[in-house]
This record gives sequence, structure tokens and C-alpha cells, in this order.
Amino acid sequence: MSTFSCISWIPFLWGQVHGFFVQNATVDIPYEIIAEILSRLPAECVFLCVHKNTRLAALTTTPSYVDMHLSRANPVIAFQYYSLWVDDVNPVRSNVYFTGEVNKKTVTKSINIEFGQACRKTASLPFLYGSCNGFLLFRNLSFNPVLFILNPSTQEQVTVIAPHTGYRVRGFFFHSEAKEYRVLFVCQKGEGFEYFIISLRTKYTRQIISYSYPPSSLRNPILLNEVLHWKVDDKFYKDAHGVYPHCSNSILLFNTHTEKFATMSHPGGQCRCRGNHYSMKLMEKEGLLWLCDASSHEEIVVWVLEDYEKKNWVKRHVIIEPSKMFGVEKGSWESDAQVKAVQMYKDDILLSVSCRKLFLYNFQLGTFRRVVKKWRDWNMDMLVSPVYIS
Repeated sequence: MSTFSCISWIPFLWGQVHGFFVQNATVDIPYEIIAEILSRLPAECVFLCVHKNTRLAALTTTPSYVDMHLSRANPVIAFQYYSLWVDDVNPVRSNVYFTGEVNKKTVTKSINIEFGQACRKTASLPFLYGSCNGFLLFRNLSFNPVLFILNPSTQEQVTVIAPHTGYRVRGFFFHSEAKEYRVLFVCQKGEGFEYFIISLRTKYTRQIISYSYPPSSLRNPILLNEVLHWKVDDKFYKDAHGVYPHCSNSILLFNTHTEKFATMSHPGGQCRCRGNHYSMKLMEKEGLLWLCDASSHEEIVVWVLEDYEKKNWVKRHVIIEPSKMFGVEKGSWESDAQVKAVQMYKDDILLSVSCRKLFLYNFQLGTFRRVVKKWRDWNMDMLVSPVYIS
């Protein structure tokens, strides 16, 4: 994503590592040591090291190596400014910005997003939907059955198109037992919802169990304990059932191994008005599920699920009068929060202000700082879509 300091000594490192694989009788370096060395490099440096070497490429694409590298990588915030106005037809270029706490710099990448033949007759509105194992995920806001997957380090791209236009993208995840990536789609059927899974390895589509609750379309789900977690989509549920979902069924869970669904309640008691879950955000930090409730104009409450089995939520942080803190007007409705949570980020929380600016708020110090300093303000029709790459 930028010119790393390690680039200058990559030729030397490459010569040393390449020598490990020379066929001779005296040198036999275990693969574990090679993986240990490469796992401490930035992803782009690893890509340059293994380029055109099949043995190293095979080593660095195993699930165990990917897990090791992700656990040691410095987290990065990726964000995209997007518009709800139709300006272009497919294909389209979109700028994605990357920033982190290590080098304090913002790097821009212009990406050519190709949504495929299915979108030839529709507009392209690329939306940064989430991330998974370092991959960036884009949806087309004007055409739901398509998912665009990008490796920002290698620039490799994959477009997944559902076999039916009624399918809607609702999740991308890695299945640890099958050792493959899968895409989850949903389709409304009467008062229920049918679910389908596409395997990226076999390209096979199959229908799984139906369920009465639909997942939110705003973000890729959180994968914890081999279970996907979303908020329930209030509007989608109301379209099917005529009423909003109850607070006790506001979070949707999908076990990726048993392929069974379940629901659970959000913390903090019942909402004062139904359908007020839009400003609640599920997050992940250090293997725990977090929820940030920004539905009140007076405070933002951050909860953590400390006991997953007993579903025991604990209130961990409170941000008082966030609208006043950031100098923005309160929304007309409770669900129209001007300050919303994005993701826990080390000891901070990443906040979106008026859907256009990003800030990191430190809970202990009670201070905040702009993620991108001296960044030009965007036109009023531009919205920001940030994701967290760990």
C-alpha cells in the first residue's frame, strides 16, 4: 500500500530465502522457520518475496500461515468515499484509502471494480462492504446478487455472481474444516427467508435451511467461534412480517459447521420504539463480541459479551453527549444518529461523524483525533464507508 522500508532489502532477503530451496544435500531449513520469517513482513513484502516461486507461494497460502500472519499484522483502517448518485456504468474505478497507526500515513489505491456480465445493464455503485482475512469486499448498491473481492496487496480480484437475481449478498467467510471461502446469499420467500451458499473452490451453489429472520446488509458478518453474527435487518423483516423484530431477536447467528440459525437479544433492555436497531453496531476485539449503541443522542454505550455461553453482556464504556463533543446537530429521530461506531481499534474506538468524517476516540483519556489530518472535506453527497483490516 506504500513504499515500505523493507523494500530496499528485499533482493537480499529473496536471495537468502531462495537459497533455502536450492536442491543440495547440506541445506535443509524447516518450512516452519521460513514461515516464521515471512510472517513478520508486511503483506506486500511477502508477495514480492514469493512472486514466481511456487514453493514459497504454496507455503504462504496455507490456512496456518495466513492465521499466523494476520495475528502479527498491524491493523489498518480502509475507507472509501461513495455516492448514492448514479454517475457511471460498469466497469468503474473507485478510490480506497488506507491508514494505520504505525506510519501515520494515508495511501490511496485506485481500483478497477468489475462487477461482471450480470451488471452490464445496471448502474455500478460500488460500496465497501467489509473485509475478511485481509480481503476487501464490495457490493453493488444497485444490484444485490454480486460480490467483488479484492486482495489489496496482490491486486487479485474475484467477482462472485449469484445464479438468481433475487439473491442478496449477506456474508463472505472462510470455512475452517472445508478450507475454502464461501459466500452466503438470502432470498425472501413469503414470510420467510431462504439461504444459499456458494463455494469459491467448487463454484457449487446449494440451498441450506430457511429461517424467519434476515441478516443486515450493511456489513459483512463478524466470525467468532465459527459463528457468523449480524444485526437482524429491521426493514427486510418488516417487509416480510408486517412488524419490526423484537429486541430479544435483534442479533442473528449462523453456525458455519452445523449450518443452523439462532437469534439473541441485544444488551441494554428493550428499545423505546421498534425498528430502532439501525444505530447499533456489532464489533469484534480480541476474540470477544462487542456492541456499540448510538441510538440515544445523549450518549453512546459500548457493551462487551464477556460470557458467550450465558449471553452475559457487560457495559464497558459510555461516551457522553457525542453530538456536542463533535459539534454536530442532533438528528430528528432517535435512529438518525450523527455519531456512529465503526470498530474497536486497540484502546480506541473508530467513530463516523455525519457519515463523512472519521475519528478515533480514546476511552481512558476522553480525547479524540481525526483519522486523516488535513484531509479535504468532501461534497455533501459523498458518504464514507470504513472497514477495519486486522
